[in-house]
Amino acid sequence: MTTQSYTFSKKMGEKVSAAATWTTGDQAEYEFKLKYKFNSNWNISTSLENLEPPTTSSALAPQTQGTILGLDLEYKMEFK
Repeated sequence: MTTQSYTFSKKMGEKVSAAATWTTGDQAEYEFKLKYKFNSNWNISTSLENLEPPTTSSALAPQTQGTILGLDLEYKMEFK
């Protein structure tokens, strides 16, 4: 099984960034992410992921498809 992944990202100011990823192969996958940075420790990110049905059917391959929406609140702490 061969897959290729393409990612495009853009930083839109100091606090907002966006990324889009396309994966091709037996099961295509599309993912979009948007991240907002509150300060140096806190940020919130949202993602939308879409899984396409496999192009080939195999008894061993999982048959997944659908759309997933996620929202994450992240805290980052650095130790020196």
